[in-house]
Amino acid sequence: MPIDRTTEAEWSALEEVLRESLDGFEVLDRGLQLDGAPALAGARRADLAGVNRLGQLVLVHALPRRDELLEAAVDLLSSVRERKQLIVRHLGDARLDARKEPLAALVVDGVEPAGLAALRALRARELRMFERVRVASGRATSSWVVPVDLAGGAKSEDEAQPLLEWMQRVDEARRPLADRALESLLRIDPELSLEVAGEEVRGRFRDHDLARLRCEAGRPVLALPDGDGFALERTEDLELALDRVLRLHLTQLGDLPLGVALDAQPPERERVPLALQPPPGLSLDELSLLRG
Repeated sequence: MPIDRTTEAEWSALEEVLRESLDGFEVLDRGLQLDGAPALAGARRADLAGVNRLGQLVLVHALPRRDELLEAAVDLLSSVRERKQLIVRHLGDARLDARKEPLAALVVDGVEPAGLAALRALRARELRMFERVRVASGRATSSWVVPVDLAGGAKSEDEAQPLLEWMQRVDEARRPLADRALESLLRIDPELSLEVAGEEVRGRFRDHDLARLRCEAGRPVLALPDGDGFALERTEDLELALDRVLRLHLTQLGDLPLGVALDAQPPERERVPLALQPPPGLSLDELSLLRG
């Protein structure tokens, strides 16, 4: 039975799994839709909207089609990131804390390797995924919902501790931008790693530094090896800095002529495609990159 024809009994079973896996998730409403919000899969929607015991907003969407997996993930993440405040106000439950990071959960009938790889490439900390597995035999047919690991070899808590400690140096209001900068750096190349060295985080590719993120008076600054630094006050600052980092990386890989000036704005036809830039939001351009 496709998910869009899920019975009430199946919804109840699904909610029980989500309650255990999402810190006591409780449904507050169903059939949430954001009219007028740009969407890749036709509409931004969630089958279930609720809260967990931590006060986080949780949106859950069940997919009838596996080939819409990536589009649905982008739409759901965009909803919880960009419209969190509005959704919290709409639901009107005192347990919801708009200051907490929200969660987006997808439920799909079967997970294909390509789709799973694409979701892992998003490196979206807010995203959770569940797979519905059916077991059929001559005697009966049963349906199970199981969590899917999207970490894909993420660092252990001990390995991530230096990075978490460094983040505490950043002003609380600026931490989301610093966090997005680190997340975007990792997406530039699978071989890039983050290492905390003294007062800064180094983005290293093979045997050399590609970028450095340091904290100056509580403010994150993304610096290139040549010394140029970008104070990260707005998302536009981050996008500009990432553009420079990416172009430098492509130059070092030999994908751009060595004579290209990194500090010059090239003609439109020569610019690095936006699809290769990992901005803080999940845009159509970023989706194009993930699809290759």
